[in-house]
Amino acid sequence: MARLLIIALFGLSSIACGPPTPSGGGGGGGGGGGGNGVTPSTPSEIAQAIADSYCGYFARCNSSRAMRSWLRSLGAEAMDDTACQSMILAPGGGIDRIKDAIEADRVVFVSDTFSACLQEINNLSCSGDLNADACDQIFTGTVEQGGGCFIDEECLDGDGVGSCSASNNQCGVCEVNPIIPDANQGESCAQANCAEGLECDDDDICQAASESGGVGSTCESDGPTDVFGGCNMAANLLCIEGTCTEASFTSSAGADCGSNGVMCEGDLVCPISTNGSTTQCTAPKAVGENCFEGAEQNLMLTACVTTAFCDYESRQCTAKKADGESCDQDGQCQSANCDEMSEVCSAQANEPAWQGCD
Repeated sequence: MARLLIIALFGLSSIACGPPTPSGGGGGGGGGGGGNGVTPSTPSEIAQAIADSYCGYFARCNSSRAMRSWLRSLGAEAMDDTACQSMILAPGGGIDRIKDAIEADRVVFVSDTFSACLQEINNLSCSGDLNADACDQIFTGTVEQGGGCFIDEECLDGDGVGSCSASNNQCGVCEVNPIIPDANQGESCAQANCAEGLECDDDDICQAASESGGVGSTCESDGPTDVFGGCNMAANLLCIEGTCTEASFTSSAGADCGSNGVMCEGDLVCPISTNGSTTQCTAPKAVGENCFEGAEQNLMLTACVTTAFCDYESRQCTAKKADGESCDQDGQCQSANCDEMSEVCSAQANEPAWQGCD
């Protein structure tokens, strides 16, 4: 029963800054494991084990000096364990719904596959695909085709892949969809999983799975906002002129930084130049100061203080907005949540909890 829980939970990102948005009324799937070697048994233990496993992955990949420096230069911060746990275990979120369905005997935890899932996540490189195949098999449903359901995990696979037709937080019925064969290298993964050893790239094409490059490995950056280029970010390696190179660090204002492999620390950030040239370590910009400067050939973005965001129209740092003010991005809001429907800042509301659908 293939699921895309981790994509649903984190979207892009290893930088995740807000809670996940579970899909309509039908849930996500997958899962992880605890790090103490003990297989969980109760629904709460299972949920906590999943959170511990994935938050451990994010801590491993986001805690390096290089990553923290780079996030500051983007005007962001690494997600700490408390925020990660709150995100994954949020009431009404994907894991919380599965937990409630287990308690109601609508979903069964398959403990035999748990250790394999945990091992796969523990061994995953920071540039790997978090949608681990082994974790697709740790839940199975109990509801047959045509039975009422609220999340996919409740549905038996039968001769295909079980899923729930629920949407908009309303009850649905279990359906059995045809099994889609795994896609091979060079084939589309828009509707299929990639075969073992492959991963889905940004163009929805299966490519050989990437491994984080070590010192001296060949790398390729996707542009000025991709300083790692597939290098091992947990080991403070940057992609410099096509080679994975250990980063240097400075806390001196005015020091050259960026494409020369030097990163800024302390209260300093490294402005980002669109043509990839070196810039100089500086303090984040305050409200009213220019954060977006230069001409089309070479624009330079400097991070704002944490209480502000860079308004690209005015090119100035603007104070983050209070609830009720208009917005078009989460980063513009004090609550870090811009409601997609109303396009105003608001506190992140919890999704409705799982409900039984007989």
